[in-house]
Amino acid sequence: MALVVNRMVQYFLTDEEKQNAIIECVDKLILQLPDFNYFHLHQEIRKIESDNEKKKKIVSITSEIRVFLERLGYIEHPPGGNAVFILTEKGRSAKAKGGYFKYLKSLEPKRDWLKIIPIILSIIFGLSTFVFAYLNYQKNNSKFQLELLKNKNDSLQKRIKILERK
Repeated sequence: MALVVNRMVQYFLTDEEKQNAIIECVDKLILQLPDFNYFHLHQEIRKIESDNEKKKKIVSITSEIRVFLERLGYIEHPPGGNAVFILTEKGRSAKAKGGYFKYLKSLEPKRDWLKIIPIILSIIFGLSTFVFAYLNYQKNNSKFQLELLKNKNDSLQKRIKILERK
């Protein structure tokens, strides 16, 4: 449904709705653009939808789609080309990843488990070494104290025998 304002058709009621439509069109458009050949953006945008109502909506935001693609660095004018565009390296990467949304997802940092696992194992082995060293110290310390107590016991028994003889 379109709203007619001063004989102009307004297809989008809010800027947010318009921005979402631009992003969806960019996602679809990147997949159909040629990798290395020149193209007319307006013609490619018309190919996105076959339904006339949807096509009119998309055509109404052609300039916004062009600006969006240029600002993102996905398309550029080739040298000597005034009305044509060509995909940039970034645009070809987005196309290879499967569109705008998948390209953005591929840019998100990923957890590198091959780097995290050795850190975790180092911590575990360090803690286990500390625990075994502490237990070994306790064991040796208790042996030492046992010997010390035996020596004291022996000396006290000798003193008791000496005192009993007197």
